[in-house]
Amino acid sequence: MPEPPRDFFTVENLSTFGELVLFVSIVTALLKTPIKERWGDWAVRPLAIAVAFLAQLFVVTVRGTLSLETVGLALVNAFIVAAAASGTHEYISDPLARKKRPAEMGLLKRE
Repeated sequence: MPEPPRDFFTVENLSTFGELVLFVSIVTALLKTPIKERWGDWAVRPLAIAVAFLAQLFVVTVRGTLSLETVGLALVNAFIVAAAASGTHEYISDPLARKKRPAEMGLLKRE
């Protein structure tokens, strides 16, 4: 019988896509309310990207592989991880939500 995990977040685990998505989802969910109150809904996705980027920078720094290449890859991967974390959160929290289109919100004027 496999032993249950004792360490939830380790550098090795945080190096994987799934664990990084989980970490970004948790941190973003915890910071979402104060961020939305201060700056509005638009600020949540950049928050997720920043959290993903900083987490990846932490991992490459601890592993001793910090270079221009790993920083660039961390930035690209931050967008992918943030998109996965945001999509997972929205699917779990409200899977039947109907998103408003820009025209429905009055942002686009039809003539």
